[in-house]
Amino acid sequence: RDAFEHARTGALDLLDGRGESDRVATRDKARVQLLLARNYLVSQRYDVARSEYNTLLKLYPDEAEVIDAKFGIGETYMAQGIEDQAEELFSELATSGDPRVAIRAEFMRGLLAIRRDEP
Repeated sequence: RDAFEHARTGALDLLDGRGESDRVATRDKARVQLLLARNYLVSQRYDVARSEYNTLLKLYPDEAEVIDAKFGIGETYMAQGIEDQAEELFSELATSGDPRVAIRAEFMRGLLAIRRDEP
């Protein structure tokens, strides 16, 4: 718990004034935002994690971390049993032109099918 709070505080300090700091590259801000969201996910604070992932999507839409944020949102839905929302998100990601993203999304759809006990 202390490690989580330390990481959260450090991330929030870095992101304070998220768009205004010229000392920190945009890509690095997006990475920190992703780490913050993942910390909330691991701590089972799913609504907060989803909010942080959505913040990344809003503030850093052109960064590579957007893909991981979308997967993270899907994982929060899965963890909360909101499988229809997770399915919708993973289905969208499965249409990606990037084979790595599409394969990852199909894998997550497979996990959903197993949870639903589908063939």
